[in-house]
Amino acid sequence: SESVHFAWGAASPMACPEAPPRPSATFSAPAAPPVLPRPRRGVRRAVAVPRAVNKLWLPLLLSALPTPVAAQTLTMPSCPCEWVMPTGVQGSCRTRHNTPGRYELKQDNSPRPHTQKAAECRALCAERRSCVAFEFSYVGDNSRCELHVQPIASVQPSSMYTCRLKSIGGLTAVTGLLASPPPAS
Repeated sequence: SESVHFAWGAASPMACPEAPPRPSATFSAPAAPPVLPRPRRGVRRAVAVPRAVNKLWLPLLLSALPTPVAAQTLTMPSCPCEWVMPTGVQGSCRTRHNTPGRYELKQDNSPRPHTQKAAECRALCAERRSCVAFEFSYVGDNSRCELHVQPIASVQPSSMYTCRLKSIGGLTAVTGLLASPPPAS
């Protein structure tokens, strides 16, 4: 079997500048991967990776990382959304079957201003990837926020409801139903 020598440390082009120097190591690469017997019909087997290959590639892959992966915090950026009134009419959201469709309901009975509650409803929809539109309504201190997950095709006219489609970069779940802008003169 052939022997391959790697010197790990600060001099390595793949080494991270913050990483402490690593000792030199010698690994033996196998001549060929082991031959596995053919599995029976309907039985699946995982491919066996020789331990020497794991020992060979794992340090190389880890040395290429700029910081320890466990120390990184992954955050979702907030949605750069615009909110569009479908068909240009104030009212409640409806699917192509003229039903409310599937949505998650959030209710708030606190005496806070309705504009603040509507902004929170919009923010909830913005942070959920599955939310394509939100509907907000209120009576007295009771407010209702629907986070829709099915495409909205129309609006049932009503001054008590606000339906807004999430638009990201000009794209919505249903773009053909938006009110057309006036023609340029």
